[in-house]
Amino acid sequence: TVQSEGANKGVLVTTSRFGPGAHAFANGKPLTLVGGPELVDLLARHGLRGRLGDAAVPAQRPAPAEESAERTPEAPEEDGAAGNILGMNWSGSVALDVCALVCQGNRVLSDDHFVFYNNPRTPDGTVRMLSGFAPDRAAMQVVFEALPATADRLVLVAAIDPEADPHADLSGFTDARIRLVDESG
Repeated sequence: TVQSEGANKGVLVTTSRFGPGAHAFANGKPLTLVGGPELVDLLARHGLRGRLGDAAVPAQRPAPAEESAERTPEAPEEDGAAGNILGMNWSGSVALDVCALVCQGNRVLSDDHFVFYNNPRTPDGTVRMLSGFAPDRAAMQVVFEALPATADRLVLVAAIDPEADPHADLSGFTDARIRLVDESG
């Protein structure tokens, strides 16, 4: 539609998530993909209410001073609440699955601390997967100060998605970047 109508850009929005195949399709095209969690986050950033399912999102994020007083490691962020964003981008057309591992040493704390497409958040909500949104192709929201006390590292992994392209290899994964965005943007 974008091409046939001569538009400069298109934005595709879903209340769910986009898989690696959608990101591979949009790569190099004037398309921005906005998944449900990102839509709710964008609404909150602009003082608007939004929710997915029964998880209501506040109209505004608390100021940093209020936030640090309210949040403790035992009471992490709710969906849509503030946190740092780790945005990932790379050149090339390879479709990648990006995941995060909350670890102690060289071990993941539990299966629930392996965040990926089919497990989009840790049980405490301190790490959650976001769909990539410009300029990122993948993203994770992380509340570093609320991670479990036993965690000493967060590992990001990018792996080839064999369903999107069974013949791909990592030669299509170049110019990798990670962008850390704090709550102020």
